[in-house]
Amino acid sequence: MTATISIPQNLYRQVNETAQFMGVSQRRFLILAIQEYLSEQKKKAVFEKLNTFHKNYKPDEFDRKIEAAGIESIRELTKNDTW
Repeated sequence: MTATISIPQNLYRQVNETAQFMGVSQRRFLILAIQEYLSEQKKKAVFEKLNTFHKNYKPDEFDRKIEAAGIESIRELTKNDTW
């Protein structure tokens, strides 16, 4: 697909300079930049969903038992360790 866009002159200069520095065409640089941007946006969206889940999560009795069992297991496994 071909698209025509208008960008500010200073941004165009930065694209050109960076593409030359990287040894790629402006087209290739823009493709890489857009892919990177979209990838970062996807990561942010997942991170936000996880944050929302953890913020709203209410542990139940089962969770508390699992946590307590984990702590007890660590205590048992490390009871003879010297620090």
